[in-house]
Amino acid sequence: MTRDHSVVEELVRNGLLQRDQASHHPDANVLTRAVGGADDLALERVSAEVAPGDVFLLCSDGLTKELADDEIAEVLATTELRRATEELVARALARGGHDNVTVVVAQARRV
Repeated sequence: MTRDHSVVEELVRNGLLQRDQASHHPDANVLTRAVGGADDLALERVSAEVAPGDVFLLCSDGLTKELADDEIAEVLATTELRRATEELVARALARGGHDNVTVVVAQARRV
C-alpha cells in the first residue's frame, strides 16, 4: 500500500524507471511532498475495511530502504507489537541506518 512521494516513485509509477533502478537513481532522495514543505499540506487518503486485529505500519523510508517487505512482515507477525517498533528500528540501524528511521505500529481493536 505504501508509496513514496518522490521524483523516483513517480518515474516508476509512470513506467519510466524500473523498481530495481530506483534506489540508485540520482534523484532517489528528491521529495515531491513533505510535511512542512509548503504552506498547504496535500494529504493522501486511502479507504479500506478494517477488522479487529489488523496491524498498520507507518514508517519512513529509512526502514524500507534497509529491510525488505517480507522481513518487515515477519517481524510484525512474530514479535509482540509493543516490541516490534524497537526491533524494526534496531534492524535498520544495524544495517547502516543511512536515513532517519521512524516506525509506528498500531493494531485495530473492537471498541
